[in-house]
Amino acid sequence: MGSITYNFLTDSYFFNQGELDSGFKDYSDDKIYQELEKYRNHCLNNFEELKNEISENKSSLKVFATIDDISISFLSQTALYIQQFIISDPLFKLTERSGEKTEVMSNYLGFNPPSLDRDKLVSVLKFLKKITPFITNDYVKILPYNIFFETSKEVPFRLPKDYDNGILPKPILDFFKEKTIVSPLTKMENGGWAIIDGELKPTRAINIRYKDLDIRNGELFFLFQTQVTDFNEETGVAQFRQHLPETPPDIEHFNAWITQSVNQSAKRVFDKIYLENMIASSIDSTFLCNDNFTSSLLNQTFEQKENIKTFTANELINLDLPFINNIDPNKLMEIRKYEEDVFTNFRVELERNFREIRGLTDPKDIILKRENIIHELNEVQLSKIDSKFSHIKKQIGANATILTGSLLASSITNGFSLLALIHTMAKGYKSYNDYIKDVKMNPSYMLWKLKKK
Repeated sequence: MGSITYNFLTDSYFFNQGELDSGFKDYSDDKIYQELEKYRNHCLNNFEELKNEISENKSSLKVFATIDDISISFLSQTALYIQQFIISDPLFKLTERSGEKTEVMSNYLGFNPPSLDRDKLVSVLKFLKKITPFITNDYVKILPYNIFFETSKEVPFRLPKDYDNGILPKPILDFFKEKTIVSPLTKMENGGWAIIDGELKPTRAINIRYKDLDIRNGELFFLFQTQVTDFNEETGVAQFRQHLPETPPDIEHFNAWITQSVNQSAKRVFDKIYLENMIASSIDSTFLCNDNFTSSLLNQTFEQKENIKTFTANELINLDLPFINNIDPNKLMEIRKYEEDVFTNFRVELERNFREIRGLTDPKDIILKRENIIHELNEVQLSKIDSKFSHIKKQIGANATILTGSLLASSITNGFSLLALIHTMAKGYKSYNDYIKDVKMNPSYMLWKLKKK
């Protein structure tokens, strides 16, 4: 079927193989920026139609993933078991331009000025060209959802209350704090800042990241010295000056800043995962993650810990599935399409059972149904898949290998979890009870991980 975004790319010099191989040497940075701007406008002008392309597919095995720099290998791993895979548009991400005030602040902090990264552009375009078979076979869809996460062109200034200790519900904030890693930073001679290992002492530059979450989700914080230079009592407008002193703050000021920064970082990561799941729900897709941090967060409840027994996160499906590694995308799509007696039937059975078990609320019924599903899929469907892989292995070439991944699907049936809140809000219901009565399917998410040998 293809995609609206590819309609643009096939007519653009971006997809010209000769230009790609030369790194667009005949095009100036300005010309490339102009083409990126055209692509950005094309995506934004057709955003609703892009969403409709996805919504038209009614499969329950349609997943939405926000994994940074997702690889062809990762997309290939689930190609025989997932009906459709929606990913972030990596080219749209390169169309974002920073504002003047942000650039001034970045320059003051010693970061290198923004410039066109041709190597990154070429890498992204080659990736998009290589997954063309996935696009034309309607397995992969790209969505420019990064528009919702772009950095404000203005430098934000806010006055937190109580060091932002109430910025999130306490159980959620406690979850983040248990996984928080705070590290000091040092300024590098060639631009930017680097993480320092060792004890955290009073400093004015830190990195906050989280255990079990990609380090790229970390955030930098700087403790500026602020001086009010003018204040108009009639208008309430103040002018102030900020600078980053060479001397560290006193321990009390430092500890207060750390508390506030940890809370603000937690809110930023929470908001990102929350919005990603809202987007998934809005296009009737199941959110797919590949890290334990996000999986655990989605299972968090807003109830107090003494009431945690009323909260149930049910493991609906947990399957070890073989996949072909290092296989040409065209060949993989041929297998997906023409070996339908095995792989299409598996997806049909997996989808049917997934729909049925999501409609159950009694834990006993869920356990019984899960046992039946595991028996049916493992004993019947997976035995056919193993047999088919033995046959395919002889045809796929020397570089291709058979590996194993784990597909886990979980659902929330009791208690008011983060996942329940997201689905209730995304679908416009006043309460979770109203949502579940109407939709009749418990909110769920999936986790896919490569199994270690």
